[in-house]
Amino acid sequence: MSPVARDPPPTASRVRPGTVVRSCTVAASAAPGGSPWHWRPRTLVRTCGLRDAGISNWTCAANGRGDVPMWRSITAACCGLALAAAVLSGTAAAAGPGPLPEGPAGPLATMPGGSLAQPPPLAGLSAATARCPAPPYGPRHYAPGTGKTVALTFDDGPGKTTAAVLSILAKYKVPATFFNIGANMAGRPTPVRTEAKDRYVLGNHTWDHPDMTRLSAARQATEMDRANAEQRTLTGTVACVFRPPYGTYNATTLRLAQQRRMSVWLWSVDTEDWKAHGPGSDSAYWVQRIIRLAETEGGRLHHPVVLMHNQAAGNPATVKALPVIIKYFRSHGYRFVTL
Repeated sequence: MSPVARDPPPTASRVRPGTVVRSCTVAASAAPGGSPWHWRPRTLVRTCGLRDAGISNWTCAANGRGDVPMWRSITAACCGLALAAAVLSGTAAAAGPGPLPEGPAGPLATMPGGSLAQPPPLAGLSAATARCPAPPYGPRHYAPGTGKTVALTFDDGPGKTTAAVLSILAKYKVPATFFNIGANMAGRPTPVRTEAKDRYVLGNHTWDHPDMTRLSAARQATEMDRANAEQRTLTGTVACVFRPPYGTYNATTLRLAQQRRMSVWLWSVDTEDWKAHGPGSDSAYWVQRIIRLAETEGGRLHHPVVLMHNQAAGNPATVKALPVIIKYFRSHGYRFVTL
């Protein structure tokens, strides 16, 4: 069995503005097939969707021992650092990496009202967001804490199976983070209040799950602020963590999240539970597939962030898989944490 690989730390503290990016290298010991995975600037620009001018110097290397899973996650880490560097240098308009493998949000709860024409002023949010710690710039992918830690995260709720998820988490005394959609919170307020009462972390997943890179700055701000306003109305809190729908973001997304004191969190393990929908969505095939992805990809990391869903229509396969996933990580020495 391969030794557990240590996760590459995707932090913006390595960024040094004002110089030109040279390359992105993933060490030979971690790269597919044992060969170094080396990105030259042109490849970096193409892969990460960056514009060529003004990309600042940074370093991204996965110095792993053995096999590192989820090459898409390493790609996202490299691209995230490049994007942070470009923005901090003040000389590049960056577009962020392409979509990570998160599926559609599913149907939203039906609520009246459209989007605000302009986002509320930040001054109106300052008192609530002051409770949040100052966030780092750029996306994060790995669970916090020392030793082996794992963060279970649930996107797109609340939905039909949220109560079942909460019941399982309570039974096993496992903390978790819920990235809720504002429209779904408005349609199902009771589970949101339960999440807050039971001290789970509530994260912002926008008002109605758009691709943020297709929106203007004003509309991106509105998506964040409407979701925060709904959470504040229901629970008296605002989100200190933010996950962009589909994992897509740009420089504007990161700037707006930072202004609202929200840390941007993606994931390092995708259970692909969102693919299980329609008739037979809770069959043994889907349940075992979700479990296998969580265990094989998460079990190779010291600090996995596991992506699951509790969409409006429900995710019954996730509910069946969750106890097995919890037992796996606990039996392998992981400590459960929130983001």
